[in-house]
Amino acid sequence: MFLLGIDLLFIALHVYSFSLPVTDAGTLQLRLDMDFGYAEMFQYFQFCTSALLLTILFFRQRKGIYLIWSLFFLVLFFDDAFAFHETFGGNLVNFFNIEAALGLRAQDFGELAIAGMLGATFVLPFTHALFLGERKTREVTLHLILIVGVLVFFGVGVDMVHSLFKDLPGSGALTVIEDSGEMISGSLILCYCLCLHLRQNNLISSITKK
Repeated sequence: MFLLGIDLLFIALHVYSFSLPVTDAGTLQLRLDMDFGYAEMFQYFQFCTSALLLTILFFRQRKGIYLIWSLFFLVLFFDDAFAFHETFGGNLVNFFNIEAALGLRAQDFGELAIAGMLGATFVLPFTHALFLGERKTREVTLHLILIVGVLVFFGVGVDMVHSLFKDLPGSGALTVIEDSGEMISGSLILCYCLCLHLRQNNLISSITKK
């Protein structure tokens, strides 16, 4: 609940920022969609902390699935922080001369292609864990896939809708929906990783007492 409270605070600050003069250096930092703004920095914290907790669990339990998910969230962090899918998506568009279609920019298709390639590298290990892993491995993978699915819905689905209607009045609301949805999804991921970590600590504590 604490993390979700922080999410709501950033959403409120985003709305509040529109009542402030844009000339103020700190105003844009309050926006949800500002690169390296306060909200985006919090999302970096979510991904990095989740990756750290999962790495610790990997060393404690020797379950490879924790390390794979840790790498996945690190990829999300680096992609978000350094705009990999935007940069390489643009390069892809130029190289293959991709054109706009279906109301989407050529850049959108390039970004989708790069994001798809990044995600595809994890399909095999996640599929193996989901269908052939032990019970705990299947459980963790299923839960995280569901939460990441929410993240993808907002980060990709709503983003594409935003691209389609960005020139229409009121489209700014889609920015709030997209970025707040991503941030709340990040909090859910971090909450889940914290629960896994605390459960492991309680297990170790109970074994030690015996």
